[in-house]
Amino acid sequence: MAEFPKRVDIMTTARCNLTCPYCWGPEHSIKDGLNLDQWFVLIASLRNKGATDLCVTGGEPLLREDVGSLMLATCALGFRVTLSTNCLLLPEQLTLSVNVLNYIHEIGIPIDGSSAIVNGLLRIGNTGSFDAALAALALIRSDYPSIQTTVRTVVTQQNQGDIPNIGRLLTQNRPDRWKLYEFTPIGYGLLNHAQMAIDTSRFTDIVAAAQAEFPDLNIEPQYSSRQSEKYLFVGPGGDFYAIGRNMEYVPLGNPLEIGERVIANIVRYFPQSK
Repeated sequence: MAEFPKRVDIMTTARCNLTCPYCWGPEHSIKDGLNLDQWFVLIASLRNKGATDLCVTGGEPLLREDVGSLMLATCALGFRVTLSTNCLLLPEQLTLSVNVLNYIHEIGIPIDGSSAIVNGLLRIGNTGSFDAALAALALIRSDYPSIQTTVRTVVTQQNQGDIPNIGRLLTQNRPDRWKLYEFTPIGYGLLNHAQMAIDTSRFTDIVAAAQAEFPDLNIEPQYSSRQSEKYLFVGPGGDFYAIGRNMEYVPLGNPLEIGERVIANIVRYFPQSK
């Protein structure tokens, strides 16, 4: 039976303080888009339609000054909330009256190298991103132990040889999960496909080697081909997208403009709950 997807990724802004060459966000031309009240209406509608898990992402979501209020409302609606952040602005949250860490269940932390040098090949724009990620992992483990930590690593030509070193690093700073992502040629990342992507067979070998060397780490491979028809995105302007079979963004409409027809489009595109 057709159902509304259980998980939705909302891109609260397209602004970012990094310029990662594999970024796959679809709306880099739109900055903040919806205001807070519009987001409240939209996420309430998602909950009413049956969504249970919300990933708050971007761009960099913490660049929105009102993101804490949005997270609070999202949590109050009963969502399981994941924050996907590069962690550079996370220390500022600790000083705010509405600290996002009080309203999330999981945090996605990007680590693409075992050192600032290797990490900086992919996390471009701030040399402190590596230290920020490690500090965030330590902070969550010590002060917010109920939050699930997921380290995310995109495996590319640039860091494929460093994956074992990242594994050794994570055995000392153990997350709940370590997701290894195959490079996905979509969005901005499509421009850098030839320079960054590795063969799927090579990716499979890297994952298998990591799982064998680090059996105590919960390693989950994320294959590019399996992203198709898996994710439902809401862009900063309220537009809904899916990923098509050919790794292209499929626009499904904007509920603020065409109302319930968007819901019908979504249910048709996702015939089974994801």
